[in-house]
Amino acid sequence: MSAYAWSARRPKAADVGRAGRDVAIGALAAAAVGLLVGKNPFYALLPVAALFAIWLAVRPRAAAVALGISIPAVQTIASGHVGLHIGLGDMLLLLLVLSATGAAVLERNAAVFGALRAVRWPALQYCVFVLVLLFAHHPGFQPVGQTFQRYELIAFPLVVGSYLVLRGVHIRVLKAYLVAATVVAVVFPFDSLGLQKNPAGQFVANAILLLVGVPRLSRYRILVPLLVYGVFATESRGALLACAVGVVILLAFRWMHSPRQAIATGLAIAAIAGLSFELLPSTAQSFVTTYGSQGKSHGAYNIRFRQEYQRDALHIIRAHPWLGIGVGSYGAVVAADRLTPTDDPHNVLLLQAAEGGWVFAGSFILLILGTGYALVRLRRVELAPAAVAILIATTTHGLVDEYWVRGTPVLSWLLAGMVCALAWQSREGEAAAT
Repeated sequence: MSAYAWSARRPKAADVGRAGRDVAIGALAAAAVGLLVGKNPFYALLPVAALFAIWLAVRPRAAAVALGISIPAVQTIASGHVGLHIGLGDMLLLLLVLSATGAAVLERNAAVFGALRAVRWPALQYCVFVLVLLFAHHPGFQPVGQTFQRYELIAFPLVVGSYLVLRGVHIRVLKAYLVAATVVAVVFPFDSLGLQKNPAGQFVANAILLLVGVPRLSRYRILVPLLVYGVFATESRGALLACAVGVVILLAFRWMHSPRQAIATGLAIAAIAGLSFELLPSTAQSFVTTYGSQGKSHGAYNIRFRQEYQRDALHIIRAHPWLGIGVGSYGAVVAADRLTPTDDPHNVLLLQAAEGGWVFAGSFILLILGTGYALVRLRRVELAPAAVAILIATTTHGLVDEYWVRGTPVLSWLLAGMVCALAWQSREGEAAAT
């Protein structure tokens, strides 16, 4: 059900949408014959995928569920055919952004964008800076692709979160995400599902923060023990740190209303965490409790590599302190300078400083702090505490690992868009009542 204020225009928009859908289906059916006889079987799937995309575009509920499930599913599904590594979540975000834009045009209602006013300046200044860097350096395919990815991981989720709230289906995204994250938590100790441990750990950690921070999801808190054990089982120290930071933030919000409830919640989570740690194999216990670089353990080895990455990043920053080397060029510069091979120094601030100078790192800090401040001001909105916790938790993980990874920051910005739209709806409702 749409929550747009101008609901009287919906029948006209629906008629236009159905007509456009029928025309598109007819055109695709005609084109399918030629594609099906092509030499590459991949292109035979394009008509089916296109029809499915159209079906999702006109059914926000189904699209919301698909998006929630796809966030932890970061596996590439279109590599080598189009020259890009594209995941299901990437395509769904783009589809929903186009749906939101189309709805705004057809219904002559820009509420989906206007609702984001609370976070527009932090987000806009960073997005503009990214675009400036693209033109300041010699553009190539990789920088253009990385620039688009920054928009996809920040701007797209903001718009999609707002759009799904105004369509009344945002909770479906969160429920579907919980299901997907629980599957990751249960299966990952036996099969990695093609996921690297750090993104997998953060997906599970974010699910824990959702359950603790969103009252409407309280009926699913029976999943917390599975999720807590799952985040330990991923052996992602960054995810464990991020989860702890997020829980502290949520407990601080809860303390404002009920100190007793905050203490009880904190003790319960600590007890579950302690039991989960005891159930881990001894090798996993040793790994997640290793925080020094001395010794020959696997955990110390990983930390030494990260220290080398960060020293190399500082070397690049000192050589390019003002405009950096450009978004998407870090791996190429590392190879050219014969530094420790990597595409990311495993510290988001150092990466930003290397890509665009220290000013660009400051722009990222302003993005996070400005958005966090805006969300704290909207703390009466149900999803606001969870949005703040997941935003800061994900950024905390990005200080010791990669931040710009497909799927990892999406939920935090999706929640930010939802909070803004829910606050807008509340203001509109109050204005209509007076």
